[in-house]
Amino acid sequence: MLGSSLGENSPVTSSVNPMSRPLLHPTCAPWLCLKTLLQFTTACVWLVLMTIPSVASTPPLIHPIKGKLLLEDGDLELNFSKKNNPTVVVFLSAKCPCSHSHMVELKALRSENPSFDFVAVHSNSDETLEESKSYFNSLNLNIPVIQDDTAAIANQFSALKTPHAYLLNSAGKIVYQGGVSNSNNFQTSTKHFLRDAISDLKSGQKVRTPRGRTLGCMIKRTHQ
Repeated sequence: MLGSSLGENSPVTSSVNPMSRPLLHPTCAPWLCLKTLLQFTTACVWLVLMTIPSVASTPPLIHPIKGKLLLEDGDLELNFSKKNNPTVVVFLSAKCPCSHSHMVELKALRSENPSFDFVAVHSNSDETLEESKSYFNSLNLNIPVIQDDTAAIANQFSALKTPHAYLLNSAGKIVYQGGVSNSNNFQTSTKHFLRDAISDLKSGQKVRTPRGRTLGCMIKRTHQ
């Protein structure tokens, strides 16, 4: 007999091939295969991405800024593909009271930061060249003003209102954008976003507030 021939302590062996047995219930196998395939595919994609240099971590450079000067003859060009001074670009209006109230602060920032370049841009199509020249001349502004007739520079920066300020580091990356302050009237402001951003950049720190709310008058473009 089979039992007596093996003995009590003999291990029982089977003639059934273990490889022929299903590992899991047949109804579970398709789901498990799909899950395993997805995990394997995800792992492969991750490994491939790890070998590709990160594009998102490299901030895009602003294209060169070029335009005719409003208050003097000639053009002004800033090329950010080369190393430059940190630059403040601010969009201003000849009629907007919100823009006007921040002129004192902008002039002060320009005087206090000689290692920074400052550029004002006038893009409002509803303000004539004559009234714009008269207004900016009356300010004795220590910042060059570009006349942006077609709002090409405003479109490049996606500028919406005046004043709308942008701070670029020496590599051409925008490290701050938004209002000069947290108010449409500088005299009532409690936070000075642009001043703080310049201070952070000068000290080598990360700008604490990279975006600030822009309060002011809408930039009137030619197609509007």
